[in-house]
Amino acid sequence: MPCALLLLLFAGGWIYLALRLPFLLAPAAALERVLSLSAALFLCASHLSPEKKARRLLFLLLLPWLGLLICLFLGKGPAALPAAPVCRPFAEGLPDAVSALAARGSKLGGCRAQSAEYFPTGKEMYERLLGDLENARREILLEYYILARGKCFDGVLALLEKKAAEGVDVRLVYDDFGCATTLPHDFAEEMRRRGVKASAFHPVRAFPLGKLNRRDHRKIAVIDRKIAYTGGINLADEYIGEKIRFGHWKDTAVRLEGEPAERFAALFRGRPSFQTSQGGIPCAVFGDGAAPGGRVGTEIF
Repeated sequence: MPCALLLLLFAGGWIYLALRLPFLLAPAAALERVLSLSAALFLCASHLSPEKKARRLLFLLLLPWLGLLICLFLGKGPAALPAAPVCRPFAEGLPDAVSALAARGSKLGGCRAQSAEYFPTGKEMYERLLGDLENARREILLEYYILARGKCFDGVLALLEKKAAEGVDVRLVYDDFGCATTLPHDFAEEMRRRGVKASAFHPVRAFPLGKLNRRDHRKIAVIDRKIAYTGGINLADEYIGEKIRFGHWKDTAVRLEGEPAERFAALFRGRPSFQTSQGGIPCAVFGDGAAPGGRVGTEIF
């Protein structure tokens, strides 16, 4: 009898909802639009970065009610940069503010390079990089967002394996999301068997969601802490013109000798370095880092 009564109540509730639903749709839709518009205006007026605003607005558009709840749990935007510490005077010709921002964001600041060479495309950089890797004697540090098997990376990998066998300390960091479709899941273990100390940055996991989009977009190569490469070029064939993806690939890079290599090595290892010489080309080495807290690159530019 109690089960029968509960079933009757359940059925009656559904009948009542079916009869009342047409009358409830209009006020519910109006309320949803008011809430979504209010949330959108609040987001546009906030100090979040443009990509964070776009992500939240997308949730509001696709899932009006659930999107409001999701936006509440996505976390706060990046914190403001801390007060500038006392740092060494920066090289003449570059604003002190740039040095201060770089020092605040990554504890690196300004320095001077013995030489600087610009590469308009990846092909020019690649040939130069292979030569420097061949001449490495003590240490090779590589950190890239994308690694893809092919002529480009295979050429680098052959040299890394050779240098590791010669006793050079070879370390490789790659982004797990950036290489999700280009490298096997056991790539790090394969590299270790070849003598290369490799690790994936933030392995892709379903949870926690807050860390899923913290990716490593750095493109850094440091040889013997004397030579450093950086720019927008990953180690994949499209970056050197060996593979066509979306037309001709245009990315640039720079090769630096001297103190910047020490700074990039410190950035790779997470250890600050403040030694600054007097002669050379003024440089500022900085990194935003993957953790929340200050958009150093945006503020410097």
